[in-house]
Amino acid sequence: VLNVPSYEKGDLALSSIEFAYEITPDSSGKFLKAGYRVMPNPSRSYYLDKRAIYLYAEAYNLKPSIGNDTSYSITLDILGFDGKAIKSIPAVSYKKPGESAVLMTGFSIATLKPGRYELRLTLADGEFSTVAIRDFKVLATKEQLKTAQKINVYKDFPEANEIRNEEDAKKFRDEIIYIANGGELKLYDSLNLTGK
Repeated sequence: VLNVPSYEKGDLALSSIEFAYEITPDSSGKFLKAGYRVMPNPSRSYYLDKRAIYLYAEAYNLKPSIGNDTSYSITLDILGFDGKAIKSIPAVSYKKPGESAVLMTGFSIATLKPGRYELRLTLADGEFSTVAIRDFKVLATKEQLKTAQKINVYKDFPEANEIRNEEDAKKFRDEIIYIANGGELKLYDSLNLTGK
């Protein structure tokens, strides 16, 4: 069952948050919204070396501009999965284009650690406000993943960290000769010192 929310006239409302790899000005092609190309990221996963996350949402039922009330604002809060705020991005105000608006913004993930988070988007229009929340993941950089993999190998096979020269490599070979088969020993012998 697909639940489609209703945005009929009435209370201030927000669509769900859609994450993107990038948002760039464009006038043709796929994935266009309000003069921008929004490249969707359905996995909502970002490597730390990408440095930024982009998002897209839509606001509905903004109140008509009267007097000085000509803008709305959005605030972003990054929450841990325990619901506690980790980072807050101050409110930014935008001029009301009418009763609805396209919200496109981004934020840095440089200070976040790898893990799962929730993004809380708060839309405020005068005395009214509404919130949308969506989860996303921050992944370690590929270099960090390689380093972690090496650390795990050394943790599981600490003797591998002891191979500093060809003499150490020969001692290690003498230890594994009883558990390695002929093909494995042949492969070991063909490797350089780093491979061993």
